[in-house]
Amino acid sequence: MTIKEFREKVAESSHHEWLQDLSLKLNYKNFPEPKVLKGITDIYRFFLNQKKEWERTPEKLHGS
Repeated sequence: MTIKEFREKVAESSHHEWLQDLSLKLNYKNFPEPKVLKGITDIYRFFLNQKKEWERTPEKLHGS
């Protein structure tokens, strides 16, 4: 699902405000400081990008 499609689904939701108020704080060792994502669309975008980047890595780096 594209970001645009996802955003449209969120806008149609009866829980639109609640979804936009969600936040997520990520602490990764390679981040200089925690990454804060605000709203379900930003959260979705972050994980969608992570998935795309993971798929670009060589298979041998995925581990077992």
